[in-house]
Amino acid sequence: MKKTVPCVVVGLGLAAVAAAQTIIVQSPNGGEGWTAGTEHPITWVLTGPTKASAMDIVLIKGTVELGLIAQNVPVSPTTYTWSVGQYSGGQAQPGTNYKVGIREIGTTELDASDAFFAIARKIPGAKPLLPPVTMKVNAPNGGEEWRVGSPRTISWNTANLTGKVKLELVREPNQDVGVIASNLPLDGSRPWNAGDYLGGRVSSGQYRVRVRSQARPTHFDESDQAFTLTPSLPNMKPPHALPIQPVRVPAIILNLSGTDSHPNVGERTEHENTSGRPTCDASSNVRARVGRDWFPYLNVQLAALYRSRVHFDVGPYAARAGELTAARLRLKQVGSVRTGTTDASCGRSFCELLAPWTTFEAVQITNPRSLHYWESEYTVDITETVRRWLDGSLPNNGLLLFAAELPMSNPWTCISCFEATFELEF
Repeated sequence: MKKTVPCVVVGLGLAAVAAAQTIIVQSPNGGEGWTAGTEHPITWVLTGPTKASAMDIVLIKGTVELGLIAQNVPVSPTTYTWSVGQYSGGQAQPGTNYKVGIREIGTTELDASDAFFAIARKIPGAKPLLPPVTMKVNAPNGGEEWRVGSPRTISWNTANLTGKVKLELVREPNQDVGVIASNLPLDGSRPWNAGDYLGGRVSSGQYRVRVRSQARPTHFDESDQAFTLTPSLPNMKPPHALPIQPVRVPAIILNLSGTDSHPNVGERTEHENTSGRPTCDASSNVRARVGRDWFPYLNVQLAALYRSRVHFDVGPYAARAGELTAARLRLKQVGSVRTGTTDASCGRSFCELLAPWTTFEAVQITNPRSLHYWESEYTVDITETVRRWLDGSLPNNGLLLFAAELPMSNPWTCISCFEATFELEF
């Protein structure tokens, strides 16, 4: 039975610790003489239960760890074929003072060969071997505490690899959640709203991030230890916290107009009667104008459509995306004109614009929210949209206010004017 000598890499040496190992190096265990470039099995035995699903194999010269022989090797089967001398730093020089060490992923404890083995000079004319692939998640690498939804950065690097990589989110213990992003460069970093993945957002808990080769899926690395995602800030308010005073931000309003394509297309002219039609302007303050206005012109009924884009300057608040706890849009109806209808307002709904909006006709409606006509003031929660405006993950194309379309058989006029204000809480 082999004597267990657990070790931890400290600086340039190996320092003994008292904990017992569950993975023990069996071969090479000392005294072997292997020729560089030939293939030999590295073997180990399991002496007890282990939570690790993978491990790293390292090459040691004297008391110095030279680098990785292999990364993320499955614990079982208990063998790995090694092209002797190959490691992450290149090809080891011939020598008599080498050891192989094995450690579980996420720990620093390492078991090494009991005694030195020799690497003999490479046989002349032998075909050069490719250096081993290495991958490394640099951040988060374990121990971090991040709020769900807070802006963070994932970074990684690889060596001796081609193609693209993808990032995966793993919940402890070893439960695949989903892909964070794919088609990423071999080395780099990526902004991340903590907990987000393609398809949703996780709750609080313990997680790891994994970087995986898309061309060679068996090559991957993940955070050495778990990091913690804590509940998002709205769920962390103490029960007796003082009320938060919202920051009131004036809205930037752009009123847009176009014409109905049926029954006839026409534009307003100086000959039409515009008395009673609101301009929605009060002094220097522009107000949102929403609705449809039927009017006669040359014995033809025409319809003018009004829509408004509402947003605000996110620049002064961009650096505080991770602090945002709530965002609201407040709308107040301050004027209306209607004929042929008893509705108090035609400006009944708005939608979040998730892509650039460049033309009047091409309204890109995503998740529209209805505003009831019998109300004159509306408050709508837009926290997630504003958070994404601030962190840059969603273009700030604003919110679109538009009227519910009335049947063409009902040529009513219904126009509403709104004051708009944004409220932010940090």
